[in-house]
Amino acid sequence: MGLFDSGDVNPEAQRLADSARGKSVTAKILTKTTGGVGSFSVQSILADSPFLNILNENEQPHYYFANNSKGQIRDGDAVGAGHQQDFMSTFFVTDQRIILTAAGNRGNALVYGSITDVQTKNGLTKNRLSVFTSNHEYRMYIPNSATQSEIETAADYIRTQAKDAPTVNSDLDTVHSLRPIWDDTMRTGAGNTDPLDATPQGAYVNQERVDKIRDILDPDERVHYLTRGQTVDVEGSGAGSSWWGNDRSRKQGTRGYVRAAATNKRVVVKIPQFTGTDERSVPYQSITSVDLDAGLGGKRITLQTPGQTYHIQANFPGKPEVREMTRFIREQITGDTTTVTSTASTETDPLEQLEKLGELRDNGVLSEEEFEEKKADLLDEI
Repeated sequence: MGLFDSGDVNPEAQRLADSARGKSVTAKILTKTTGGVGSFSVQSILADSPFLNILNENEQPHYYFANNSKGQIRDGDAVGAGHQQDFMSTFFVTDQRIILTAAGNRGNALVYGSITDVQTKNGLTKNRLSVFTSNHEYRMYIPNSATQSEIETAADYIRTQAKDAPTVNSDLDTVHSLRPIWDDTMRTGAGNTDPLDATPQGAYVNQERVDKIRDILDPDERVHYLTRGQTVDVEGSGAGSSWWGNDRSRKQGTRGYVRAAATNKRVVVKIPQFTGTDERSVPYQSITSVDLDAGLGGKRITLQTPGQTYHIQANFPGKPEVREMTRFIREQITGDTTTVTSTASTETDPLEQLEKLGELRDNGVLSEEEFEEKKADLLDEI
């Protein structure tokens, strides 16, 4: 029942709430159909029906966690994120599965038999619940309004359910009446090469991430490494002019993240923008050098060509895999297999790092959006 709804409490919802192990499951949550942020009310969970209607027969919910900005996160990629979303992203832990919902009409069931580990972390402004399978990490950021004891109890319950469940290979199942958040079905057309069939290959490469760049890949192209960032700086003839200087421009993903792939043929970059998709293709034979800068300002792969230089921001994956990608690119252009070196910052106190990030922003090295993202990452670690 919504915040401004009237009427008696649904008896089935009340029975399930009374039987739940955690205090977070209430009859109100199970029957919530309230409008979104634009209707002067709290955010909704689902668009078309209450959570009660998507439960299986005899399914008992035990714990409920939600956030209104981070979205559902798998391996660092978020679905349904943003403070202006009308619908919360949720983890419903039941006796049969973990139901993940996002954006009001999307959902997947995480199968207990696929779970290998569960971790929690108590942060300064929010808590974190991470569920691991052999394929992925599913992460939920939970505001501190939820008690840490409830999160820890839920984590213990998930571990027990996973231990007792038969082992399965697939992480996800469908949820009645909801579109999948993640569709792990292979999408290799007749006569096409599977882009995932590549050796070597970074651990960050998976079906979901390849699908986000599939439209710019050739039919015979294989993906060895992937990165995700927010910007690409282009220097040289034809790059244009900006406040960064003449013949230098910054390409920013205004409609999603900038994704770069090292394939069997080239380095290809996809920059989603409001006016369309900007694609940059850099064949290996045109690259004269490749370097990695991994300082406090973040990781950037620099590709030098006779006409232009590309500085590709790589927030994900971690430094070791970005270093592997840089080495792979170098091998494609020179056959050189020597170790890639990078300029890296030493570990410092998070508060000192925040001060340095502020200086980088004030000096124009970091944009406001980059500063806020890196600040949030640091606060999560405190």
